[in-house]
Amino acid sequence: MKTPFLDFKIIATPEASAGRDRCEGDGKKQVLVVCQAAQANESLLEFLGRILGAVQLDPREDILLYVITPAKPISLSGIRRDFPFEKAILFGAAPAQVGLQFAPPPYHPVEHAGVHYLFADDLQDIYVERQQGKKKRAAALWKALREMFPERLGS
Repeated sequence: MKTPFLDFKIIATPEASAGRDRCEGDGKKQVLVVCQAAQANESLLEFLGRILGAVQLDPREDILLYVITPAKPISLSGIRRDFPFEKAILFGAAPAQVGLQFAPPPYHPVEHAGVHYLFADDLQDIYVERQQGKKKRAAALWKALREMFPERLGS
């Protein structure tokens, strides 16, 4: 039986442009960090700096911080063409929102096509939980970061 052409769901992919205006940092260690625009406030960026510092990454020099919005999905493959990265930490971004066709569980680093991905909850959610004296998300994040960056922690 022949299937009619285009008799299936088409998945739109985000624009391939990296949008340098939404990026911060030099990316010297080829680490991409993605967070939502709403999370790009001073206290959350300081919190992110402490998280990255725990794995010996400088937010201004070692990473490329890419700020996204729900209305403007991105293509990680497009970013990778312009800014090669080997590791990506995504806070509050759904895989489809960044142009990926697989959905690993949160806090479980996975490798795909030469890139190690780590999906985590919104940075805001992790921050609020820590402010309340709880650490379930932060502990899961720390465990995943240790797995993702063993060379930086002497493990």
